[in-house]
Amino acid sequence: MGEGLPQNWDLRALAATEALAMLSEGRVEMTAEAITVTGSSPREDAVQAITAELRRTLGQEAAFSVDVAYAPPPPEEEAGPSPKACVAAVNGILLDDRIDFDPGSVELGEGGRETVDRIAEVLRGCPDVPMEIGGHTDSQGRDEMNQLLSQARADAVLSALSARRVLTSQLTARGYGETQPIADNGTEAGREANRRIAFRLVTPEEQQAETEAEAGPDGSN
Repeated sequence: MGEGLPQNWDLRALAATEALAMLSEGRVEMTAEAITVTGSSPREDAVQAITAELRRTLGQEAAFSVDVAYAPPPPEEEAGPSPKACVAAVNGILLDDRIDFDPGSVELGEGGRETVDRIAEVLRGCPDVPMEIGGHTDSQGRDEMNQLLSQARADAVLSALSARRVLTSQLTARGYGETQPIADNGTEAGREANRRIAFRLVTPEEQQAETEAEAGPDGSN
């Protein structure tokens, strides 16, 4: 013990440290005569717990006072939906209501605008989920034109979402043309199914590869 310090000062310091550990904010004052603990704690039983700890460390005859208010911890932020759930919710909307375009056009039809409205509501709750908006066509027409049309339509959906105040920093648009059919292009029903917009989750590996590709071989843009 240092010269001039009161007897059992080390125990008193230990008791003060234990009391501070139970506070969210506050202070402990130590004098030769007593210990005073003030502040707030997220524990409803903080006064009783601090009192018991001081008596256990210092003895039943120790002089101290405890003035600690209960301060409930802030509510935990609710976790948003998982990335897979976000994509599934969007594609669930698209199963019910397709994003339609005027024939041969990149302009959204009335029904398409309403569908984008619904998708925007979902995406506002998924701001950090990386998704790709994929544009697809049927096999009618030239490959090159179908590719350009699908890209333009995917870009149109991205722009429509941005106009609805959806954060689009995690969204990309890509046109696949006629390369990924989901139905028989030999029938009208099949061709209609193939003319679609679909969302998919972008993996971290794909994001990294895209970042590296944009940076170039020397790491510069």
